Amino acid sequence: MLGRHKNADAIMQLVLCGNSFYVQISNKTLFKCRRLQKGIKKRLSLIGRGANKKSVSDSGICKLLCRGIDSLLGKGAAQKIFAERQINSADLSQLACYIISKLSEELNKNKAAPTAK
Repeated sequence: MLGRHKNADAIMQLVLCGNSFYVQISNKTLFKCRRLQKGIKKRLSLIGRGANKKSVSDSGICKLLCRGIDSLLGKGAAQKIFAERQINSADLSQLACYIISKLSEELNKNKAAPTAK
């Protein structure tokens, strides 16, 4: 669901596990999506090289993904979404990919849409 904010930026509603989150569709959101993607790629690269660092441990990856999800949806969003379940890196990865996909789709739509002046 998409609406307009008084400053004309689109607001997207994401409903995840019965919780509604509202995200402003803007360059700032695009930056946050890209930053999270870069963090994920970096961790995957380290894992692929056999790194044995805390940042690539399951808890390190969970921390990265929770922070990224919270930066996009609001503080405590990841915990709220997983309130009924234990948080793990596989579920967080799927959630982060879904959120980034939906937001990127909306960002691209808004970029292509002509703006009224």
